[in-house]
Amino acid sequence: MSAAPAGFRSAAPLGRAPVRSDRVYVGWQYAPLHPDPGPVPRRPAPPGAEQINPGWLDAQHREEARLSRPLKAACGASLALFGLALALGVTGLLNVSLTTLGMAAGLAGAVASGRGIRRGAADLRARIAVEQQRVAKIRSVQQSRLAARQEQHAQQVQSWQARREAFDRQLQWYAFAMTAMTGMAARAVLLGV
Repeated sequence: MSAAPAGFRSAAPLGRAPVRSDRVYVGWQYAPLHPDPGPVPRRPAPPGAEQINPGWLDAQHREEARLSRPLKAACGASLALFGLALALGVTGLLNVSLTTLGMAAGLAGAVASGRGIRRGAADLRARIAVEQQRVAKIRSVQQSRLAARQEQHAQQVQSWQARREAFDRQLQWYAFAMTAMTGMAARAVLLGV
């Protein structure tokens, strides 16, 4: 026969002997004033950190490279015209005015296409910077929401601990040992005979 019922917690006042497993105990069970608070509230999981999509970043670089291809080709052709005019002028196949005109045309084309290339690169950097700012704002919002959820979780845990302590402190079962009775008499009392 079991010495104490299932779910038994000693509610013996200070100074009383602890419950022993070799004795039979009888008593009564109190109606609980505080319900069992259940498990500890779960801690909120942090969301995945927002990042710039690497696919988007690669696509932006790829598209910028495609859009700047004609400008790069124009810059290369302009520099080739500049070099050709210079070479023909040095060799004496072109007079000075045509050499100067060819070199000026080549240099002007290279400068114009170079500006276009630099402007495209600056636009790309600006788009990436805007995206980084957007992602940083999203991260800060995520962090503030997580901090709020963690603060709420801390309050829930404190409340749960108070409920758990109240539940643990309440009397569950008041037991007293049946030392004067024989084993048969104790069984009769427990069975209600």
